[in-house]
Amino acid sequence: MSFPFIIQGNNIVVVIDNKPHTVSKNHITYEKLKEAIKAADWEKVRDLIEPKQVVLNYGEGNVSIQGETFFWRGKELHNTLTERMIQMLKEEFPIEPRRLFGLPYRYYG
Repeated sequence: MSFPFIIQGNNIVVVIDNKPHTVSKNHITYEKLKEAIKAADWEKVRDLIEPKQVVLNYGEGNVSIQGETFFWRGKELHNTLTERMIQMLKEEFPIEPRRLFGLPYRYYG
C-alpha cells in the first residue's frame, strides 16, 4: 500500500487515512521520511509520520494513549519517558530495552 505524497520546497506532505501530514525540512525525521518514500517503504513512512502507533505496537497491549498522555497498564507515564521513547523511535533505535528495563519498577506491577 502506498500513500499519496508531495515534496514541495522545504516540506513533505503525506496523506495517510485521508489525513495530510506535513513534515518540514528542519524536522528530525525529514531525511528519513524522504529516503523511505524513495525506497517505497510505506510501513516506515507511516511509522515516521505516526510514531505513537509504533509505541503502541511495542507496548504489546500495555501502552495506551489518551490525547497526548501515555499510559502503562492504565497508569500515566511521565512525559520525559514517553518523549524519550518517541525520540528513540525517530532515531531508529529499538525501544525494547526501554520497555523492558527503563520503566520504573512500579509500572511492572
